[in-house]
Amino acid sequence: MSETVLLTKENLEQLKEKLNELLIEKPQVIARIDLARSHGDLKENADYHAARERLGFLEGQLALIQDKIARAQIIDTSNMVSDKVIMGVRVKVEDPDGEIEYFHVVSDMDAGTTDEKVSINSPIGKALIGKKVGDSVGIKIPKGTLNYKILELSFSN
Repeated sequence: MSETVLLTKENLEQLKEKLNELLIEKPQVIARIDLARSHGDLKENADYHAARERLGFLEGQLALIQDKIARAQIIDTSNMVSDKVIMGVRVKVEDPDGEIEYFHVVSDMDAGTTDEKVSINSPIGKALIGKKVGDSVGIKIPKGTLNYKILELSFSN
């Protein structure tokens, strides 16, 4: 059974735009293959091999994007209110040394666009989900465990 892909409306629109771009490019690549094939000997025809490679890449990307769209669950974070960490929440935390950090729990597509944005499926995102203000959380990462106390939750874009 396939896992649901959590996306914002903006993520879905980005995927649809990328899908459209790839669908427009595919016939052009097929035409390049046909043209290169018409030149004869395919063994040493670099244009033919490059176009075939590009077509394989396009078909893989098309399948991947179509699968994500088919499994998408749209999350509208614009009007959300919650006392727990959920996708779309910006979390203010404090480490044992009194250092303040912020994590914005976002979809996989949005994660990493800034240092603050963490995927809902990352170790940090998974550890924070469902927690409330005042909760302590230990986040297992490859280098050890990060310990935080949740100070504040807010919704922001």
